[in-house]
Amino acid sequence: MPIGNQVCSLELSKKLLSLGVKQNSYFYWRQINSNEGKEYTGIHCPSHPLLSDISAFSVYELMELLPPYIDTKNNEPFNTFGFNLIKCSSHNIQYICNYHCDCSQFDSGSPYFALKLIKHNIYDENLADCLAKTLIYLIEEGFV
Repeated sequence: MPIGNQVCSLELSKKLLSLGVKQNSYFYWRQINSNEGKEYTGIHCPSHPLLSDISAFSVYELMELLPPYIDTKNNEPFNTFGFNLIKCSSHNIQYICNYHCDCSQFDSGSPYFALKLIKHNIYDENLADCLAKTLIYLIEEGFV
């Protein structure tokens, strides 16, 4: 599998940078000067990243950045949500992320059993991009 499929895209990496995520990863997008101006090229793993490098977070790094659960501190006992990742297959493999209510007082027939933190599931064909989108959502909504 190419390394580009194991790290988040340049677009999502830039968004994470703009949201203040600490730039500390094993892989980086490297800025180069070209005839068209400044652009980013492939993924590098430098021992000393340049100031212009942008972290290309791997699946493992993103999993470490995502919280295992979120406590909204509202609507107890329906206030804690656990991370949920699904890999499904249709035309192509899609990864789906969300945080589901982990209240164990109810069975699968309860209306609270399927309570989700994120109204619409976050999904992508690339696992790293799916995780990056989830982290971006959590930061923008103030959960992290």
